[in-house]
Amino acid sequence: MNKYLPQFMPSNWVEDYEIISMSFTKEISIGFVLREESRYSYLLLEEFNNLNINLDKLYELSIYNLESQIEDCDIKEYKIEGGKMCFWYSENDNFTAVRVLLKKYRNKLNEIFNGEFFFSIPHRDLVSCWFTTDNIENSKFIEETNEDYNDSKYKLSNGVYKFKEIELFKEL
Repeated sequence: MNKYLPQFMPSNWVEDYEIISMSFTKEISIGFVLREESRYSYLLLEEFNNLNINLDKLYELSIYNLESQIEDCDIKEYKIEGGKMCFWYSENDNFTAVRVLLKKYRNKLNEIFNGEFFFSIPHRDLVSCWFTTDNIENSKFIEETNEDYNDSKYKLSNGVYKFKEIELFKEL
């Protein structure tokens, strides 16, 4: 089978383009892509039906492919008023945000925040995570998420999510 990778995409693309996907948030879905020279293409319903594989197995294989084919991002961690924040960012491979699905990234986030924090994924090249008791700091992150979302050509969501409320699928 081909080396499909998971990739975040706007949820409205699922119906608009008949892309095979799994739900992540209301606004963000997980699609499956094939990397080609300087681009990638999403797996469409018709192609998926010819693979003779179920969606759970495709997800599992795509996570394995992501771990084995894509280099790690360096998570940057900072202290902020009333808490901590971290992010990872890359323009090199276009798979920055979807790394949040990898167990090693979730483990690192749990280590930093002790299990509960907020995060945003304004576009495919950025994940911001934070926890603070300071309302001004929280407002800054919401504002920055909106700015990052509005400034990107690969928009995903200007939503802010609680980590414990997002199901990150079964452990692989």
